[in-house]
Amino acid sequence: MGTAEDAPRQCNRRRHILPLWARLALVAMLMVGLEGILFVLPPTDDPAPVDAIVVFDGPGDRIARAWELADMGYAPNVVVSIDDTSKCTPERPTVLQLCVSPDPATTRGEARAFTDLARKHGWTHLIAVSSTSQSVRARLRLGRCFDGDVRYVAVRESFFDQLYRIVYENGALPKALFIQRDC
Repeated sequence: MGTAEDAPRQCNRRRHILPLWARLALVAMLMVGLEGILFVLPPTDDPAPVDAIVVFDGPGDRIARAWELADMGYAPNVVVSIDDTSKCTPERPTVLQLCVSPDPATTRGEARAFTDLARKHGWTHLIAVSSTSQSVRARLRLGRCFDGDVRYVAVRESFFDQLYRIVYENGALPKALFIQRDC
């Protein structure tokens, strides 16, 4: 126990500690900032000429963005991840479109399928198209599988898709970081 002389020093220390509500507000602001960086405004790259454009499945106009990049001459090949390859119809006569139905049908399965195709065709440079909410995890998954250079392009989802996906990503990203650490 402290003496009477220690009492003023203890009071001064207590004044410097933030009240609980202020600490909770600070944690909430940090969480919102982190969520924003990871799932709303993730890091992206400028497109550059590559061997193929790979499109992760999910919300947002990903396929349209991939074709826009192909039309701009960034790649002669477009690879689309799709649940049913019979739904895959060629979009452009000048660009080779390949469709994959990864097993498992997850971002991890897609990264593996894209890497297998890249090895088969000798591709060393890719553009990966995903949604903003999935971009960080897609970068992590593909980076663990593919040894070449990848440029990451993200498309926005609708507001409600993005809200749902942010909740989803709060479970999926830690799983990718800490549990499923391999390709």
